[in-house]
Parts: sequence; C-alpha cells; structure tokens
Amino acid sequence: MKKALYFAIAILFLSACRKNEPGSDISEGLKNSNVLQETAPSTFTQKLLVEMYSSSVCATCPDAMQKFLNYEAQYPGRVIGADIHTFDPMDVPMYDTLDNLLNITAFSSGSFNRLPYNGSAVIHKTEWSSSNIVNTALQKNALCGLKINSSISGNSVDISVACAFNTNLTGDYRLTVYLTEDSVTGSASGYNQSNYYNNTPSSPFYQLGNPIVGYKHRDVLRKALTAGKGNSITNGGAVTKGVVIKNNFTTSIANYNASRLTIIAFINKVGSSATTQEILNVQKVKVGANQNWD
Repeated sequence: MKKALYFAIAILFLSACRKNEPGSDISEGLKNSNVLQETAPSTFTQKLLVEMYSSSVCATCPDAMQKFLNYEAQYPGRVIGADIHTFDPMDVPMYDTLDNLLNITAFSSGSFNRLPYNGSAVIHKTEWSSSNIVNTALQKNALCGLKINSSISGNSVDISVACAFNTNLTGDYRLTVYLTEDSVTGSASGYNQSNYYNNTPSSPFYQLGNPIVGYKHRDVLRKALTAGKGNSITNGGAVTKGVVIKNNFTTSIANYNASRLTIIAFINKVGSSATTQEILNVQKVKVGANQNWD
C-alpha cells in the first residue's frame, strides 16, 4: 500500500505508533433524507474547503497547517479546514477514502474544493501560493448553498443539513458531513508532532522541540457522518433549481471536547477520475449552534 511507503519515509523524522483500531467514521445515525417545502435563497456565498493530509510523524505538516491558518485569517468565514490524519492516534478511515478518490501522494498536501492544479487534485504545500488556488476557488459562481441546525442532547448531537441549488444541473451530486475537533492533544507519544523547523529561526516552530510535546492539532477530522463519497442528493441524475433537500443525523460526541467541535457540510460532485471531483460549496457551524443560508 502507498500508506506503508509514506510511513517508511515519515519515520526518518521521528517514529510514532499508529493506533491499532481507528474508530469508524461511517454514518452513526442517518435519520432521513427528504425534499422540503421551503424557499432557499437565489444566491449563495462561495466558500472553500481545504482538506489537508497529515500525520504527527510528518515533520513538515506544522508548516502546512500554518499556511492554511494564514488563508483562513485572510478570508474570514470563507476558508474552512479539515485536517485528515493517518498513522497516528487521530487516524480516520476517511483518509483511505480520499486516497482512493483523489490519489494522495504525500503528506503536507491538501485539496482545495478538490479542484485540480497541474493535473492533480492533491497539491503540495510548496505550491499553495503559486497555484493561486484559493482565489480561483473563491471566485467561482456559487451554484448551491447549505444551512445547518444542530442541538446537543447528553453525549449526542442531532444535526440537520439542508442544501439547495440555484440552477438545474445534471450529474452525481452528494452531501458529505464532517465532524472536526480543534486543539487536539494527548498523553500518548503518537500525539507529539514531528518538527522539521526546530532549528529554523524564521519559523513559528523554532525551538519548540522535535517532536513538539503537547502540540495542539488544529481542525482534526474526527469522523465523517456520511459514508464514502457522501449521500446522494440527486433525483434521476439531476438536481432541480430551488428544491431544498434535508438530511438528518445523530452522532455520539462522548469522546470529544464538545466546545471545540465543528460540523462541516459540503456538496460535492462525484466524477469519473481523481481530477473530475469537485466540492461546489461548504458550510460550517459549531456543534450545538445553527448556521442559516448565506
């Protein structure tokens, strides 16, 4: 497997243990999917999801995360991140799903609404600025939008995601929902972050150690509430302008810090190859809160 090759390279920086039984990120309670008699806006704000491919054994991954945080600050509310881990205690099956879908060839890389650049939907951090992929994604005409309602009940969260299009389209369109947690730390050595920049004075990670003990992993994908490529929202291979479709979910949050959890929902088009996938739009909200159409 390609992942075995990545791991062999990564341990040249520092070794870390991969957890033996990563938790499932398949849907834990899809309640229903139905068409609503509701009026959606005719225009939406175009947003960008950056899916980053990471591991605590990847010594250059802290710099990739810092680059993302800079973009997030530059475009407040419009750039959203999910850090997708493998070969460490934050490993999730979604990494393998995206590897099969997009062909992940290296850590310190990411996908920007899964749009291709130079023949790949997985772009190394060294090309994030030169590709101008952030502006390219944000300047697209938003064809769809989402709203999210959520409420906490004990150790569970109920989530309702509505999505709608402002034009008629044909193709395979899906709804995907992520649950992410910010500032994840742990006592096990696998949470310690390898740090290539420990001896680089210009880096924010200068003299923080290699590895960085107690490192706070940002925007960590904890689970996907939709399986594989997402839940289909097409009717006979098409979506209809103005029709609102809602999916409901319930999932456990018992093992996470609820105050640091975020729901990310996005509409993605499934293509026939790694370079014909696309995320059309994305929305996020803190667990327990609501986010209306925008």
